[in-house]
Amino acid sequence: MAYKVLAKEEDGTLVSAFDGSKYEFGKWRVQSAKANHEGGYYCYFDKVLAVNATKQGATFHRNVSAGKNLVLCQVEISGRHIAYDF
Repeated sequence: MAYKVLAKEEDGTLVSAFDGSKYEFGKWRVQSAKANHEGGYYCYFDKVLAVNATKQGATFHRNVSAGKNLVLCQVEISGRHIAYDF
């Protein structure tokens, strides 16, 4: 399991805070992980780190999250992953 910060819209829909794409419960999303931030979904293996990184503006730039209702979601991941330090 991992943790992902998403934005919750007024109607309860969960979307990417970064690009606005919709996240639906029980529906897999697929994207290949690529080095140098060129592909894949961002998540954290530790929920405290996810929250702190977001508060510090390390998850995405603060202007991306400004005015959004951010929520922490537990997600299931599989396949190749690339780790980054922040």
